[in-house]
Amino acid sequence: MKSYKILILFLVVYCACKQEKTGFVPQAIPKPLDIFLLLDQSGSMKQTDPQNNRIEAARFLVDYLASYWAKVQDHRVGLINFGDSIPPNPEDEMVGLTSLDTAKRTKIDTLKQKIISLDLRDTKFIEAFRKAKKGFLIAQDTIPRQKVIILLTDGEPDDQRRLTRDAYFREITTYFNDSLSDCHLYVLAIDINNRYWSSNEPYWRRIARYTERLVSVEEERLKEAFWRVTSMEMEVVAERWYRIPPEGLKVTLDPYLEGVTFTLHRELPQAEITILDPNG
Repeated sequence: MKSYKILILFLVVYCACKQEKTGFVPQAIPKPLDIFLLLDQSGSMKQTDPQNNRIEAARFLVDYLASYWAKVQDHRVGLINFGDSIPPNPEDEMVGLTSLDTAKRTKIDTLKQKIISLDLRDTKFIEAFRKAKKGFLIAQDTIPRQKVIILLTDGEPDDQRRLTRDAYFREITTYFNDSLSDCHLYVLAIDINNRYWSSNEPYWRRIARYTERLVSVEEERLKEAFWRVTSMEMEVVAERWYRIPPEGLKVTLDPYLEGVTFTLHRELPQAEITILDPNG
């Protein structure tokens, strides 16, 4: 059977032993996340991502976060498909923040079904940010939450106004600082041939917590990028991707861990894995 990759994440929630014996001080549980995924659906994406790998990667992001759902960490995800026009079906433009409680699987599936490929012409970031702001306001409650925006794009600001790059980013920066200053922004930019990113990154870095140029649009690379930014927010201690050979892979865990999560990327849908403890 062809091997496939495994991502191993170590998440310390509580120490299994008493503090006076180990000297371990339990970390505060991070706030639950409210994440809006801003998915660039401009016309150029048809050439950048003809196989629609971003769609499967975005669905992976939803499932990955759902695997970490707990009552004390009621992670929610919303979707904004953006360009500079409205989709033929207006309901495809935005999905509000959705709880990832796996007991409410129907809502999760509905969210994933809205992650589709569209052609919305140009790239109007400012409208996507405005929709995210509105979405955060609609879904606010009494629970302290960390607002997060993950932006996946393959271009720079462009719409029918045809402003200069400076003017577009001045508008974006002003709005973000005035209306989304409590939000963590992650910008993932697909720019295989480095056509625009070197000119745009300095602007994004003024407001983003993290920026990254992606030099591949392969599904696996996009999934890894989504994993990286969400791992930063969840404060997990993350290792790297391991390719599992047919004979298996030995994983050594540190003592006093309360939990461990295995996230799998299957190269073949029918691939299976068995996890054995030291006693077999």
